[in-house]
Amino acid sequence: AREVGGDYYDIIASPINKEQTFLFVGDISGKGMPAALYMVRVQAILNSIIKESIDLKDILINLKNSFDKKLLPEYFLTLASASVSKNGAVDICRAGHLPILYYQAKNNSIHRISPKGIGIGLKDNGVFEKTLEVEKVNMQKDDLLVLYTDGITEMMNENKQQFGMERLENIIITSADKPVTQIKSNVLLALKQFEGKQTQFDDLTMIILKRVKE
Repeated sequence: AREVGGDYYDIIASPINKEQTFLFVGDISGKGMPAALYMVRVQAILNSIIKESIDLKDILINLKNSFDKKLLPEYFLTLASASVSKNGAVDICRAGHLPILYYQAKNNSIHRISPKGIGIGLKDNGVFEKTLEVEKVNMQKDDLLVLYTDGITEMMNENKQQFGMERLENIIITSADKPVTQIKSNVLLALKQFEGKQTQFDDLTMIILKRVKE
């Protein structure tokens, strides 16, 4: 949104377990070069931690312990993460980020997955580790998992209305039978039409995962 971004996303195959892949979407408070540089550090720390751990909760706790020391007081990080196995089992963990959306094809429904967790860098005095939760889902054929940042849901139009969660969910439901590239295009088109002549004020980031085999 402002030349360089403060959003972060990554898809990392576990070097320990070949059946496991990690998904991350994060947002650092603020914009511009400071936020972008912080996200480079997040990427480096996560890639290092994942070489030694396959437990999603432990990965986020270790990230918090390492990254906290590098943050100035006015900055904090929110993160949504998922550990995906090839059999469709998914662990989901959040550090203060927006809910992850889970679309179930069998009943054409969408769910907001919101395990407990607070942002990183909030000087929490141990609350982070105590409250961090993991939720599990088991993706079936044609199910979707969507991770995103608030640049999508909080995009404003000329009337100062936000795009919101419900619009995003409706697009996912009505596009769910399409390939993920088409779902992404449908979301971006809807955002562009909603925005109108209003200037984009935040980064737009999302990961869409679809199970295509039994």
